[in-house]
Amino acid sequence: MKIFQIVPMNPQGEVPVFMALQHQALREAGHELALFGFRGDQLFRQPVSLIKTVWQLRQALLHAKPDVVHAQLGSLLGFCAALVCPVNIPFIVQFRGSDINPTPSEAKWKQWVRLHMSRFAANRADHVIAVSQALTKWLPKRLTAPVTILPSGTNTNIFKPMDRQACREKLGWPPARPVVFFYEGRSPEVKRRDLADKVYAKLQKDMPDLDLFICTGDFSQAELAVYLNSCDVALMLSDYEGSPNIVREAIACHVPVVSVPVGDVAAWITGAKEGQIIERDVTAIAAAAADYIGKDRPAPTGASTSLPFALPAVTSRLVALYAELCHIS
Repeated sequence: MKIFQIVPMNPQGEVPVFMALQHQALREAGHELALFGFRGDQLFRQPVSLIKTVWQLRQALLHAKPDVVHAQLGSLLGFCAALVCPVNIPFIVQFRGSDINPTPSEAKWKQWVRLHMSRFAANRADHVIAVSQALTKWLPKRLTAPVTILPSGTNTNIFKPMDRQACREKLGWPPARPVVFFYEGRSPEVKRRDLADKVYAKLQKDMPDLDLFICTGDFSQAELAVYLNSCDVALMLSDYEGSPNIVREAIACHVPVVSVPVGDVAAWITGAKEGQIIERDVTAIAAAAADYIGKDRPAPTGASTSLPFALPAVTSRLVALYAELCHIS
């Protein structure tokens, strides 16, 4: 198939790592893939550049003549893709959370614009992908396009169980000191760093040598896997999420996750070995995290590559959806 994807890009002109991995998997499966990079945050403030980019997108689509068009995000990216995608080509828009969820740190008017741009794209689409069921509540009430729930694929060749002590030695960490992992990325307000600090303070009363490792978005996947495997437990405390990659990555590493009910974490934390889902209460979260601190992780029961969110499984489902829309048997 000839697949055309419109993808978000950061200020350095880079595509998110998890998307780049999916692109590689699609090409390895024998599909022809064309990409159009979109820098929504920058273009939102530059109307002239935005108009030029939309024109370039239209021309790229006409030139590529793809079998299917996939907008990898809603908001301004999905809106512009919906405006220019030819009506005779199947059009998919995928929602990931930041494009349609509320963002408390963002101005109200900008949230309103982002939400309605996303809803416009959903109404124009032939098919909608949401990375979690929780996101569907923000979609248009009278949406006619079918909706598929499909998270991003996790690279289980990298995120897999590793020896904790070997990982700690690699990082120069003390071998016996307990560590709690918290991912704040570049959105500490949404991820609730303030709540993580309170949970840490609560735990420290009984475990004064406990460390809290705050992870930003500045690590490669290989580095992140080492940090995860070095920790006793991971916390997920966000107000809003789509399908947080870090939860699936921790589970693939066999690191338990203590999470509030957010996004799709309940789909992956199905037993004590994956972690616990706890209401947003500092005392309860701390008590749940304490259950895993200083404990040996249970041995893996199967290969990480067999997990339902592993990259090959997700890619297979995505290709099947493309083929269905293109009427390819």
